[in-house]
This record gives sequence, structure tokens and C-alpha cells, in this order.
Amino acid sequence: MNIGIWVDWICIGAFAMSGVFAARDRKAELDLFGVVVVAVLTAIGGGTLRDIILQTPVFWLTARDQIYCPILVGVLGFFLTRSRRHHRLDRPVAMLDAVGLAYFTVMGTQKALLLGAAPFIAVLMGLMTGVSGGMMRDAYTGQVPYVMRRNTDIYATTSLLGGVVVVLLPGSLGLWLGGLVCFGLRMAAIRWKVCLPSARW
Repeated sequence: MNIGIWVDWICIGAFAMSGVFAARDRKAELDLFGVVVVAVLTAIGGGTLRDIILQTPVFWLTARDQIYCPILVGVLGFFLTRSRRHHRLDRPVAMLDAVGLAYFTVMGTQKALLLGAAPFIAVLMGLMTGVSGGMMRDAYTGQVPYVMRRNTDIYATTSLLGGVVVVLLPGSLGLWLGGLVCFGLRMAAIRWKVCLPSARW
């Protein structure tokens, strides 16, 4: 099996599980179906929106494993969060979420470039791929999106900077360095609580 498929599954699964854990942290009153919807929205919402805007076939309509994966992870996450020990998974899930953010940012940016998008638009498509699923999750659970909330660790900014690296550097070098920049900044933000200035009103 192609290693790229495994990477897709891992990153989609990581996003799906992070969506479940985020819903848990906000005490969203969801049943099993609701948890699965949250997992699916978080995992594939950004890529779906990107493909619609770029007027290209939505990726999971042709690669159906990429819709099955978050459904299965959502079911698994539902039962995991019912366990008394589920908080032990918080740090690993946060790290995997950072990996997923980096991966989907660079892949979204690259896809837009390959379809002929201008560099600025490609960066926006990478950002959309990385963060829109989480915004859909938060809207679904009645929350202000995490990426817009004050006093939260930077998230969208790391995706934006990773996408900029992808468009500035050629080929695989840009992909690798863009991913590393995005991942590294996200982990640093978690570690040192790096936040953007907040509106005061």
C-alpha cells in the first residue's frame, strides 16, 4: 500500500480524534451520532470546502476511505472519552493534531498551486484546508471558533506561515520546510502559550 495513503489516514484520524476531544472539553451534549459528525467535520471539512472553491472533485468522493476513516475514529473516540483514563491521551492527541495541521496545510497549498492558483490564493487554500474543519466543529457545537478566540494558542497563524514557506521555496523542499515550520510553531505555541493580541471590547 502507498505510504501516502497511510499518512492520509493518520492525519485524518488525528484531526477526527482532536475534534472528539475538543467537543468533550467544551461539554457538548452529543450522542454517538453527534460525536461522529463532529469527527467527520473536523477531519474533512476543510478539504471539502477547498475543493468546492477550487471547482475540483471533492477528494473523499473519489477516495472513499477518507470518509470511512473519520467515521470509525469518531465511534472509537466516543467510547474512549467515556473511559476514566481518557485525559491521558490529551497530549498525544494535541501532538497528532499539530502533525495533521502541518500536513493538510502543505497539501492544500500544493493542490491549489498544481491547479494553477496564484501563490496568495494557494496560501489561503492551505489555511482553509488546515483550519476550516475545526471552525465547522466549533460552530456545530455552539462555540466561538478556537482559531478566532482570544487568549488561545496560535493555530491559524502557524498554518498561514507554513503555507507561505511552501509557495516561496521550490518543490519538495518547500513542502518539508513548510510542514516543519507549521508543526514547530504549533508545538511551541502549546508549550509556551503563545497567543495573538486580543480585542478589548
